[in-house]
Amino acid sequence: MSRMTKLLGTVSVLATLAAGPAAADTLMGFAGMADVSYVNSSFGNDDYDDDSLNSFGFGAAIAFPIDEIANFNWELNANYFTSSADEYSRITWNLGGSLFWAGPASRSGININYNTMTDYGSATNGGVFTEWYFGNITAGAKAGWLWGGGTAAAGRGNYLGANVGGYIMPNLALTGAVSWADLVTSATQGSYCYGPTCGRRDLTHTDFSIEAEFLVSETFPVSIYGGYTYTDASLSDNANNPYLIDGDGWSINTFYIGLRYYTGAGSLIERHRNGNLRSINRGPNSLGPL
Repeated sequence: MSRMTKLLGTVSVLATLAAGPAAADTLMGFAGMADVSYVNSSFGNDDYDDDSLNSFGFGAAIAFPIDEIANFNWELNANYFTSSADEYSRITWNLGGSLFWAGPASRSGININYNTMTDYGSATNGGVFTEWYFGNITAGAKAGWLWGGGTAAAGRGNYLGANVGGYIMPNLALTGAVSWADLVTSATQGSYCYGPTCGRRDLTHTDFSIEAEFLVSETFPVSIYGGYTYTDASLSDNANNPYLIDGDGWSINTFYIGLRYYTGAGSLIERHRNGNLRSINRGPNSLGPL
């Protein structure tokens, strides 16, 4: 049995213990949320010792219904992260927007996000997503395109993802997800080769994630969330000269924890289905902070 089959199966079984399902519909007005988080990522492969990256971030999202078009809504989101490791630091910014249709049993939409990282480059993703509601279970899927900019990251690619979540009680959610992304990128990463003769390299990663979120109080709507992601990544040989740059593979173990504030009223399941989009719907990531 695959890692993903076990993960999604566990979430589905636990979801059957949940209370009655919540109604879902389009936004009735302004919806907002804000987020602070801590992330620890440890890296390793066969050639190098493990390294650990610590990140602190915050983000926010706002959404409104489109009055002139029934059941359609728009959302803007942004986040900021500062990260550090031994003799290394970086700052990451993300800006994005979504247009989505929301009804009693599902949501579907399109989105675009721009991400830039210090001394590395930028990445832009654009895609489509959908999620369906089956009682207390939410299932979703997404797909889209990637564009990279910068010396090490320039290129193009695509991504796919799926997730399933269950509400053990109206204010406690457990979600499992898998995502795959592939970027045909520059061959300069990890080498001293520059220019058109360097060729291209294929960067691929698959993420397996699980996350829990608990809304502490519906009166003061702050939730505590945390999760884990295992990433299997690989970088192909240099297509023009495999002796110049060898392929490589590595894994990443990521743990995160955070606090999230919601506007409005209702339980966690109502906020997920009637309010802002979950971050899992907005790009190539599996799960994680806003």
